[in-house]
Amino acid sequence: MCGDIMPWTDFFKYFNNEALGEPIANLGNGWYHAHQYSLETIFHSRILRHPCRVYDENEAMLFYNVSDDVKYTSALDLMKWLEYREPWVQNSGIDHVFVIGKFSCTRFLELEQMKNPVKLMIERQPWEVIDIGIPHPTFFHPHSDDDIVAWQQKIIGTTRKRLVSFAGAARPDQPHCIRSILLNQSTSTISDNCQFLGCKSGGCDQPESVTKLSLESEFCLQPPGDSPARKSVFDKLISGCIPVFFYPFTAYDQYPWQLPEDHGKDSEFIDQEEVRQMKVNAVERLSSISAREREDMRRYVVYEVLPELVYGDSSSRFEDAISITMNTCSR
Repeated sequence: MCGDIMPWTDFFKYFNNEALGEPIANLGNGWYHAHQYSLETIFHSRILRHPCRVYDENEAMLFYNVSDDVKYTSALDLMKWLEYREPWVQNSGIDHVFVIGKFSCTRFLELEQMKNPVKLMIERQPWEVIDIGIPHPTFFHPHSDDDIVAWQQKIIGTTRKRLVSFAGAARPDQPHCIRSILLNQSTSTISDNCQFLGCKSGGCDQPESVTKLSLESEFCLQPPGDSPARKSVFDKLISGCIPVFFYPFTAYDQYPWQLPEDHGKDSEFIDQEEVRQMKVNAVERLSSISAREREDMRRYVVYEVLPELVYGDSSSRFEDAISITMNTCSR
C-alpha cells in the first residue's frame, strides 16, 4: 500500500527499526533516517511494548486502539466500530487517545465523536483545547542514557562558528513574507556570521547537513512557513542551537508537556510584525545577546529540554517524549 501512495518514493525504508528508519552510522549511536511524518508508526511500535500495557480492557486507564479489524477502513467506519466497543460507550471516548502524525484538514477531526478523545498531534489548532502538540520526530532516537550523555557532551564541546542560521525554503516571489525579510537581513551582514540552507533542493532532508548547520550556529531562525509549527524547531533544539521564534504558535502554544513555561529559558522571541514593519533587525537583536546569556540558554536546552524531545526505541528506559506524553495522559 505504501508504494501506491507515491510510486516515486520508497516509504518502506522508513518503517525499518520500529519505524525509526535506517541507521546513520557517521552521526553515531541513536541516529536514524526517520521520516518527519512517522510519529504514528513510532508511537504504535512503542505502545505495543509499553511496560504498562494490559490485555484486559477492564484494567485499562487509557485506550489506544490497535485492531486489524479497522486497520484500513475509513474514518466513519472506524467510528462505527468504536461505538460498539464497551470502553468507548462507558466514557464517550474521553479515555481514548489518537495519534496524528501529519496535520491535515480532514473531516475525521471534525466528527462530533472526536470532541472527547485526546488527540496527540505534531501541530494542534489553537481553538481545540483538548488537542495536544507533541514533538516532531527528529533523526536522533537514542537507545540509552549513555547515548544522550555522549551527544550532550559533543554539543557542549562544539565551537559555534556562526551567530545565525536558517534552514527552510525561501519565498522569492513574496518580498513581504517574513522569511524573505529575514534572509535579506541575514545576507546583508558579514557572510561568515549567517548561513542559509535551502530546502527546495532537498537539503533539509539530509540529516548530516541539518545537524552540521545546527551544531555550528548559536541561533536558528524559526519563522512560520506553510503552517506555524516546524520540524526544524526540534532538529535545532537537539543540536543545542537556540531557536528564535517570531510567532507564538510555532512552539509556545503548541507543546506544553515538553517545552518550559518560561520561554526565555530555551529560546528568543521577536514579534513577526516588528520584523515586517522593519522596526527590528533580527540579526542585530541577536548580536546584542551576551555570550554568557547564550551559554546559559544552551545549557538549559541541552540538559533540561533535549531528553524530553526525543523518541527512544522500544527497549529504552529513560524519560523520553513518549513516556512523558503517556504519563501525562494518564493523570
